[in-house]
Amino acid sequence: MIQMNRKLYILMVLLMISTACDSIKPASSARKTKEKAFAEDFPREIVDFVPYQGNPLFAGTGTDTWDRNIRERGYILREEDTYHMWYTGYNDDRSDTKYLGYATSPDGLKWTRNPSNPIFDQSWVEDMFVVKHNGIYYMFAEGRNDIAHMMTSTDRVHWQDHGKLDIRYTTGEPLTPGPYGTPTIWIEGKTWYLFYERDDLGIWLATSTDRNVWTNVQDEPVLSRGPEPYDSKLLALDYVVKYKGRYYAYYHGIGPGPGNQHWGNWTTCVAVSTDLVRWKKHPNNPIIIGNSPILVHDGCQYRLYTMHPDVRVYFPKVTEAEISSLVAEGAKVEKLATGFKFTEGPAADPKGNVFFTDIPNNRIHKWSLDGKLSTFRENSGGANGLFFDKNGNLLVCEGGRRRLVSIDVQGKVTVLADKYDNKRLNSPNDLWLDPKGGIYFTDPRYGRYDDLEQDGEHVYYLPPDRKKLIRVIDDMVKPNGIIGTPDGKTLYVTDHGDDKTFVYTINADGTLSNKRLFAPESSDGMTIDSKGNVYLTSMPSRTLSSYDTTTNPVSVYNSAGKKFEIIEIPQRPANVCFGGRDKKTLFITAQTSLYSVRMQVKGL
Repeated sequence: MIQMNRKLYILMVLLMISTACDSIKPASSARKTKEKAFAEDFPREIVDFVPYQGNPLFAGTGTDTWDRNIRERGYILREEDTYHMWYTGYNDDRSDTKYLGYATSPDGLKWTRNPSNPIFDQSWVEDMFVVKHNGIYYMFAEGRNDIAHMMTSTDRVHWQDHGKLDIRYTTGEPLTPGPYGTPTIWIEGKTWYLFYERDDLGIWLATSTDRNVWTNVQDEPVLSRGPEPYDSKLLALDYVVKYKGRYYAYYHGIGPGPGNQHWGNWTTCVAVSTDLVRWKKHPNNPIIIGNSPILVHDGCQYRLYTMHPDVRVYFPKVTEAEISSLVAEGAKVEKLATGFKFTEGPAADPKGNVFFTDIPNNRIHKWSLDGKLSTFRENSGGANGLFFDKNGNLLVCEGGRRRLVSIDVQGKVTVLADKYDNKRLNSPNDLWLDPKGGIYFTDPRYGRYDDLEQDGEHVYYLPPDRKKLIRVIDDMVKPNGIIGTPDGKTLYVTDHGDDKTFVYTINADGTLSNKRLFAPESSDGMTIDSKGNVYLTSMPSRTLSSYDTTTNPVSVYNSAGKKFEIIEIPQRPANVCFGGRDKKTLFITAQTSLYSVRMQVKGL
């Protein structure tokens, strides 16, 4: 009888454990489903931001000018190679009217005021939104007493005011008297959508097909205050974007302050919708402390700007834990060939074959698409960096012969540059070909220095006409790796002598401006992928007494200068390039070998 009870007891325990496990499984599955839904509703790249170290970017002058202070939502529009900003300036000692100012920037960071400011002083303009449609710029802004009005321009500077907006209830009756401000526009097909607030107590939506009469979609707000404290007092919508099939509204809200304070801080918040009418607020609102947010795509990613009481920018937060690897799933770094003395300068031809140099052995090698190694050129002149032009000519930095050359498909060598100011170059090292056909190259010297003719180690630009070599950087200690963006607007250059990598704006004539720090490490060589990420082959420091020799990293930075991934190589990497038929293989030259790894992203 006792033995039977033991058996029953054991069976009961096992049954309880099984039941408990079954109850756990659905909970785990439900949690994963919820996490997936959250990630789909609010992708990290458009809701998770970190502030730029150089904030604030732009503010009132603080002196006795018309724009001693700035306020409310300004607006930034990026077109081609220029960022355009409209803002509200004021000086209460001069006038109680808020005027319209205009500034431009090559990178969205460093701004220049327009000399004609204020560009519109005929009436009150603040809290503006600008959209370009069929060649015309439309500005929707608040006027005096927070009444929204519309203005137009064909050149961004000269504006015509068309008067206040005619907004009506669903019945066709005009809105009751009172403010209707912070106008925000979305265009889809032939329909214009207008979001507006009334005393910041809620956000309404109206539509129009002619921009003359706007009719409410519903007479209740589409986005209301609360129930959480951060926007329980006031809110206003600033920007709408469609991303991965969903609409995202960026708005500012305010709630009560700590203790007995009536007002807290203005905050930036996000909501998502599938129809522009029904909105779900981000459960982690507010995403930042700041006012009047707008998104601006910089060609690679969205930046978040806040516009009040000064202009600040925030870049997407990227960490290894929050982003999938750029390396293809299951891919590993493979050794393709070895037995060299020191490999460098990989470059892919138009078909995807990869050429690279072995500097001490004075050779250029070819790794073909079918996985075969061959010698392309003996007596290479101490060839280092390589690059192919669109015609299949191989551009070569012949460091030993102190010149830049081009080798055509028949093997004919043409000297492109060997002197600057009638003095021999140091030892051309690495190069990049811009979209116009001009060539940027670095000219350091490693080894002996007793035969140098130049006054330092610099960076040069050879224009497409190949007539005159231009020195474009003269303040580096030892420039080395170099790469540019495919639009020809940005150049990255590493200074091995200063252990830093810098980024520059490329001017129309090929000269450089707006130097700023990109990465706190130098690089022997570098490349860039289709998403704008920059790959650096970290170099041993010239200024530090110790250096971590336990790792051999290719460090990957996003375009904002944030390192987010490291690809470990068995040997110290010297240079990198993308190649292969689909340009989704990363090739790495590293000391005595050539390596490769399959990637999820393409090269350029």
